[in-house]
Amino acid sequence: TDAQQLSFHDASFANVVGVDVLHHINWPIYFLEEASRLLKPGGKLILLEPAITLGSWLLSKYYHVEDMDMNADPLKRGTIDPLRDVRLANLAIPTLLQRKYNSRLKTALPEFEKFEFYHLSLLAFPLSGGFRSWRLIPHWAVPPILSLERLLLPFIGRFLSFRLMLSFTRR
Repeated sequence: TDAQQLSFHDASFANVVGVDVLHHINWPIYFLEEASRLLKPGGKLILLEPAITLGSWLLSKYYHVEDMDMNADPLKRGTIDPLRDVRLANLAIPTLLQRKYNSRLKTALPEFEKFEFYHLSLLAFPLSGGFRSWRLIPHWAVPPILSLERLLLPFIGRFLSFRLMLSFTRR
């Protein structure tokens, strides 16, 4: 099933959750509209996605295989191609929604009443290898690193985080 055209009934779900989905969708606006259609009133769309910050940009640019186009328009509409390779991606989509297109979200997605963005992961994600099998930190060091992150995120998360959580609430 294509996330831009889902075959569920309206208001079928209390919440819709996705991990690393949005930045792989060719026309994100269609998925966001589909998610709002599927949600019951008060339901939330929660997405965990890459963040493009000063900290993550260098690693993403030089050590990541997925594209990062900071000039893309995540609210642009186009022709849905069901045969498009889902491995194609734009890491910048979530960050663009937060920074550049945030003011247009209410107009583009009127079914949502609240748009929230949370920066996550300063050190733990890159040091853990992300979704790879290797890691640069021992298992015992993860809890202290996560505690340190919780203290630092409110101050430097916007500039150095590696992950972004999007939370959109349905009217």
